[in-house]
Amino acid sequence: MLGGTSAAAETLTALAVEKVIPFEVTYSHLENYDTRLLFASDALWTVVHPNLVRIDPKSYGQTNIELPGVLGPVRPLAFGEGAIWIADTGSNTIFKVDAANDRVALKMKASLLSVQSPIAVGAGSLWMVTAEHAERVVTRFDAMTGEVQAQIELPDVGSGVAFDGGSVWAAGRNEIYRIDPAANAVVASTPICDRPSTLAAGEGSIWVHCRNDGIVNRIDSATGVVTGSLDVGVKGPGMVDLTTGGGHLWLASLVIRLIEIDPATVELRKAFESDLHTEANVAYGDNSLWLLRIRPKGEILRLSAPD
Repeated sequence: MLGGTSAAAETLTALAVEKVIPFEVTYSHLENYDTRLLFASDALWTVVHPNLVRIDPKSYGQTNIELPGVLGPVRPLAFGEGAIWIADTGSNTIFKVDAANDRVALKMKASLLSVQSPIAVGAGSLWMVTAEHAERVVTRFDAMTGEVQAQIELPDVGSGVAFDGGSVWAAGRNEIYRIDPAANAVVASTPICDRPSTLAAGEGSIWVHCRNDGIVNRIDSATGVVTGSLDVGVKGPGMVDLTTGGGHLWLASLVIRLIEIDPATVELRKAFESDLHTEANVAYGDNSLWLLRIRPKGEILRLSAPD
């Protein structure tokens, strides 16, 4: 059952595995599940302590970029202003890695609690929920200097941010807040599903998955209105990942390994159970899906994405 309706689940092997890429798994990955996947700047990125790893999707060559002092776990990775951004909750450090020359360009300190809280880049700044006032604050950092530009107090506890339509979107417990970068203030709020686990921007919308009711909401990033809702049946405290690409919305979890959603209609396309033992991580890039498995050994799987 998915979303209260019958849905035949295919196995992930129904998607052709194009490449299996080995990588080293450390004990911290097994204990903290802090490996993240991001496709940006024509490469796949992941964290393997103590490095950010860049994987070329053509040659599959790997470049290790040391993150000095990283402890993990890290929050979901972000891309913007020509850089990969890594928020390390273990050391309360944010790393900016220049994607053009594979070097750490900036390190700054921040008070970080929640691991699953997405971060975002936009309007020349890095945005994230920080620990002040029990995670009721979105902190804005200058993307060039790392200086704190503003701290915006939220009406409720924040669970992550996304940037789209010229605005920052911060998820609360059952609302989403629109932040105007020009005013550094919350300018609107919209009721959404219950207890967001993650959110993402793409296809002209903000997408939120909620752990208490297993619902995915689509919010129009121009109006702030909820324009679609789908019960995907993925509930509980486990990790969930959302990404868009190729005209699809993808949700990865340990309950249903991979769900394909039509972003135009917010309807289920397919649900894939896994005999590949994949984790709750998914990225889209170079016309492929990228999934992670850490048992019995560390591997990134490249799968052909459906049309």
